[in-house]
Amino acid sequence: MKICAIIITHNHEDIISDLVLRCRHALEPDVLLLDARSTDETLARAASAGAIVLDSERGEGDSLINRGLKAALELDYSHAVLVWAHRSDICIPEEIPRLVNTAWNRPDGIIIGVDENGRGNLWTSLSALRPLGAQTSGFRLYPIEETLALQCREEGHAFDAESLVRASWAGIPTAPVPVNTRPSTPSLQKPLFGQLERRLLLGMLRRLPRLLMRRLAEI
Repeated sequence: MKICAIIITHNHEDIISDLVLRCRHALEPDVLLLDARSTDETLARAASAGAIVLDSERGEGDSLINRGLKAALELDYSHAVLVWAHRSDICIPEEIPRLVNTAWNRPDGIIIGVDENGRGNLWTSLSALRPLGAQTSGFRLYPIEETLALQCREEGHAFDAESLVRASWAGIPTAPVPVNTRPSTPSLQKPLFGQLERRLLLGMLRRLPRLLMRRLAEI
C-alpha cells in the first residue's frame, strides 16, 4: 500500500501551514491538497509547507473528492486519508496512524475514524443494511480504486454517507477505529431525512433482493 493524506480546504490560510506540517509528520511526505477555489493565501502557504496541490478542475462531471482521488491514483497512491480542514477538531493528523494501522489488515476496506461524540444516521444505516456508526465524523481512509468504482456523485460531507452506503451495496467492508477528538462547538445538523437519505433509501430498495441474498450468505 502507498498511502497519502488529502487535505480538503477552502480559504483556510490561517491554519493550513500547521495542518500540512502535522499531516506530513504522520505520513511524510505524502500530503496532497484538494482546494475548492480558495481566494486567499491557502494554496501558496500549503505549497510552502510541502503539500502537493492537486488539480481540482478536471472531470467536470466528477465530485471534487473524486477528482482528488483520481489525481492521487495518477501519483501511484493506493489509499488516501481524507482530512477536512474545517473539521480539524475531528480530523486530527496525529490520529492518522490509527487508521493506517487498521488499513494494513483491511486493505480492501474503508477505515472509519469514529468520534464518540459523533452521531450516526438511522436512514443511511438502513440504506446500507448494516450499522454505519458515526458517519458525521468525515475522517476516513479510502482504498482509491475501490472508492472510485462506487461512482459517488455527492459533494462535501454528503460524500461520506454516500460512499459508505454504496460500499455496503458493493460488498466493500468497513472498519471503525476510535479516534481522539478535541471539544468543539456543535455544528448545525442537516435534516434527519433529507434528499440524500431519500435517494439512498430508494437505491437500496431497488437492490434489496440481491443485498438480502448477500447478507444471508454472510450469516
